[in-house]
Amino acid sequence: MRMLLYITMLFLSFSCSETEAKKKEVQTEKVKPVMYQISEMAGMMEGVYVFNKVLRDSIQKGAALPEFLDGLEYLHKAQATSPKEIDSNFHDLLDQYLSEIEKIKTSDRQKKIEAFNASIKICVDCHQTRCQGPIPKIKRLRIPSE
Repeated sequence: MRMLLYITMLFLSFSCSETEAKKKEVQTEKVKPVMYQISEMAGMMEGVYVFNKVLRDSIQKGAALPEFLDGLEYLHKAQATSPKEIDSNFHDLLDQYLSEIEKIKTSDRQKKIEAFNASIKICVDCHQTRCQGPIPKIKRLRIPSE
């Protein structure tokens, strides 16, 4: 009788642990990592950020301006992470940004600083209504007043 009880308990312990192991395998198989795919707009915005950093440094040092990015106006057509966020407000702010960037090309140093800071303010204004994450990073681009 004891032997039968012992065998039954042994059998139950193996079957329970086997079931738990199978559950863990099934759960592990269900969880598959998903690679983040950056949108065309997000990729371009990263490029604009780097360009603005180089531009800021050039203006501050009084050095020659970097070559201006070709195709900034393509941002009007770029595929966004959330396409519904691309509205007329976005397009208006982008046009204002492009206008300020054009002013930098032909201005004296003080006007370049003003136009650059105005372009950064436009970026922040745009990001206030969509994709707010990079705002602190963008604000750090400002050139301090002299």
